[in-house]
Formats: sequence, structure tokens, C-alpha cells
Amino acid sequence: MNKNASYEQFLKETKKNYNDLLSEYNATIENARDGFKKSAHYRFYNKINNELHPTVQKKLNIYSRFFLEIQDELEANKNKEFESEFIAKFSQIKGDDKIELLRNLSELAAIEKIFDHLREERKTYDLDSNIVVSKDISNIKWKGENITEFTQLVYGLFHGGYLTNSTNEIEKLVEDVAKAFNVTLTNNWASNLSKSIHKSKAGYEPQIFKNSETAFKRYMDDLIKKKKEN
Repeated sequence: MNKNASYEQFLKETKKNYNDLLSEYNATIENARDGFKKSAHYRFYNKINNELHPTVQKKLNIYSRFFLEIQDELEANKNKEFESEFIAKFSQIKGDDKIELLRNLSELAAIEKIFDHLREERKTYDLDSNIVVSKDISNIKWKGENITEFTQLVYGLFHGGYLTNSTNEIEKLVEDVAKAFNVTLTNNWASNLSKSIHKSKAGYEPQIFKNSETAFKRYMDDLIKKKKEN
């Protein structure tokens, strides 16, 4: 398979995988009873996010960051294009089953594409959401300047089992908590969080957790010290 043929095959398989996922999603929504379509939407999203996406990432193994590395190249040099970077990067891979790798990469690309569709569809269901957090009723303010730290905190509380919402969907939860904390999320907050994880070195611990632990221990020590003095 030559370089251009590999890219054309990637596009073809990505389109097929995406259409399969889209058909499955549409069927899921159509088959849901009136009043339960919103729940069906979130169940489908959670299935893709918590089951299919991790499975494909695991199959890709050392190539799980393939698209992230291309994205880094495109951000660093605006003259570069996705197609040429894909071809160059894929052609450098040696000694692996390229057909299987291409199939997995296509599946991952289709998943990322269906995520975009689901986020757009979610806007429709959020119009009648039972969870409405208005800035007018919240005087809580996030004092941090780093939005990624805020999202790391919410993800940590969610996956630790300390925080959830009616849909049990993490991205919607981040947006709900952001409203309560009067945080303005950027359009690419999710991709920034993903990049912070994939670029992290072994043993990396987000600063917000380290700072929170240190601050609480200092509070405890001060409280104990004051009690002893009294």
C-alpha cells in the first residue's frame, strides 16, 4: 500500500465507521419512548466515552497519541496540513501490522467525529434540562486562572465518586459546575485537558491536587496549634 493509498483508505474507513456510529445513535434515539430520548442520548454518549473510546485507545497502544502528535505539529506550524502530516507519520512506522493499525486509527477518528456530533445534539436536550444553574443565584467564584486545573478538579471528583449529575456525563458535569462557580469555559477546554494528560510525564500530579492537599494540611496544623495554645 503506497503512501497516498493508505491515507485514502484511512478516509474511507473513517467515513464508514462514523456512518455506522451515527446510524446506531439515530436508531437509539428513534427507538426511545417520548420523554426518554434525552436519557437515551446520554447513555449512548457514555457508552462511546467509557467503553468504545478506551478500548480503541488500548488497541492502538503506543500509537494512541498519533492524532495528538499531528495536532501539535499543526499548531506549531500553520503551513502544515493534516493529510501530509498523516502520510509522513504513518509511513515512518516500521515492523507493525499497518492494515490493523490503519483500521484502529480510522475507528478512533470516527469516534472523535461522533463526539462532535453528540455535543451538537446535546444542545437540543439541554434546552429542557432539569438542571439549571444560574449565575444570578450563585455568588461562588473560581479564583484560579488556569481553566485546565478547574477541569482536572471536576474530573477527579467525578471519577472518585464524589460528584455526579442526573446524566452521569462528565462533560455536562464540568459545564454545570462551571456555571455554579462562574467559570467561563473556553471552546477547547476538553482538548486542552486531554493534551495535559497525554503530554504528562510518569509520576505527574496536577498542581491543583498538590496545592489543595498542602493547604488543608496547613489548615489542620494551624487549628491543632491554636487548640493547644488555648
